[in-house]
Amino acid sequence: RHWGGTCVHGLARAMAETTASGAEAPKRWSRAADEKLRKMFLADARKRCDHKVREFVDCSKREGLAVVWKCREENKNMNACVSDFTTDDEWSRYRADKIAEFLKNGQIIVDSSIAYPGPPK
Repeated sequence: RHWGGTCVHGLARAMAETTASGAEAPKRWSRAADEKLRKMFLADARKRCDHKVREFVDCSKREGLAVVWKCREENKNMNACVSDFTTDDEWSRYRADKIAEFLKNGQIIVDSSIAYPGPPK
């Protein structure tokens, strides 16, 4: 299954740890897994704002080099939309849901020593 262009198998690989014998140990939630999850979160937010992104892209194609001043409103609308879907609360919910999904499937053990810096800015 894919979310926002990031393969879940890639996320699982980021979580995998190996023992000295090379056998796979229980998966732990790593910083790399958290970073992949953040990328999935941002891709999901951009997908949810596809209509605003398209308006900006269309304007930029139409206006060329004048995009900076002629497409300000479209850029502002696009950024506002993405910001609405990338709040701290949205990130916390998204992260908790994805971790719960992995835990439900028995795929990971969450490492409590990882600091959670919040959503990417």
